[in-house]
Amino acid sequence: MTKKNQLIFKIDYLSLVGDYVIDGKILILPIKGNGQSNITMVDVTLQMDFVGTPLEKDGETYMTIKDMQLDAEPKHMTYKVENLFNGDKTLGDNMNLFLNENWNDIYQEVRTSLAEGFSEIYGDVINDVFSKYPYEKFFTE
Repeated sequence: MTKKNQLIFKIDYLSLVGDYVIDGKILILPIKGNGQSNITMVDVTLQMDFVGTPLEKDGETYMTIKDMQLDAEPKHMTYKVENLFNGDKTLGDNMNLFLNENWNDIYQEVRTSLAEGFSEIYGDVINDVFSKYPYEKFFTE
């Protein structure tokens, strides 16, 4: 339980859909806007590494996780970001084109921040799963 655990998932599509607010630069270009966005990773390998900690509850041993690290390796990404530059269609369409043509460079720029955010979210999900059943139901040492 206290050794490094690793889960690897192969996912066809992983979409991040929701509201955004941005005011800064992407690579060398200024970008500004707020609204809806859809960032989709295609053919993703998602790797989660974590260490377990025993938790005694109701006479059984459960596992909580710590030191969650997550990394995603997409084969491709697509961006659809609405309402860029106060709704200027020409600037917004060109920025979306730029984002999609340069998806890998952009991903490498934000990869660490994205991994940290995913680690927090998925860490909570995995802890919730492991809190349901004793450790022995999931793994054998």
